[in-house]
Amino acid sequence: LVSFFLTVTRSLCCRARFMRLLFPFSHPQTSSCCIMSVIADLDAEADNLIQAGIAKATQRAYDAHWNRFVAAASRFGFASSLPLPVKTVTRYLAHLYSSGASQSTGTQARAALRYVHLVQGLRDPTSDYRVTQLMKGWGKQAPTQPDLRKPITTAVLRKLLNALPAVASSPHEVTLFRAAWTLAYHCLLRPGELTTTSEIDRECRLNLEDVVLHRAGYRIRLTSTKTSTKPVSLLVKPCLASGCPV
Repeated sequence: LVSFFLTVTRSLCCRARFMRLLFPFSHPQTSSCCIMSVIADLDAEADNLIQAGIAKATQRAYDAHWNRFVAAASRFGFASSLPLPVKTVTRYLAHLYSSGASQSTGTQARAALRYVHLVQGLRDPTSDYRVTQLMKGWGKQAPTQPDLRKPITTAVLRKLLNALPAVASSPHEVTLFRAAWTLAYHCLLRPGELTTTSEIDRECRLNLEDVVLHRAGYRIRLTSTKTSTKPVSLLVKPCLASGCPV
């Protein structure tokens, strides 16, 4: 019994010394304020990490879908406070369907509503059986249309490059388009990884400072991609194929 009390006493003393190291304040109120400040910083850091876990393009798409939902909720009188009732979700998806939206748009809208709930630790109404069945019915009533887009082959790229002098306004513009097209083709870049239509997303596009000459060609640095929020480096080498980017 004596041994037990000695062990407990040593443990409490060690814990007291540890707390004094973390919070070297004698006044209880001061220590409480320090603890709250540390907790607030940790919460902010956790929120930053959660946001970093999703691609910026996906975040922008979710934000756009959420804004459309809020507008529709205001227009039709849907409940928009979180967590959303399942009926609100099904009504909104039915609204999209009746407005002629594609099934992929409905799928993206559902994913956006799901994200808004999960990121706040709320119950996800989009996983309800009725929502799942609604999306299945949407697919049967409006079958997915085949993708009519064709891949860019070397022959197609060659035709595009040959047509540039006839449609560009200057030799300088020909050079710009040629550099962009050949780089995107040979590096398998998505449009959003190469350029953007908004000054807000300047950090997402390829800038001059992201291109560095290399003895084997040149190296480009992508600040972010669709599948990664971390910078990606690619080495572009000369090739014998038509439209060499180097």
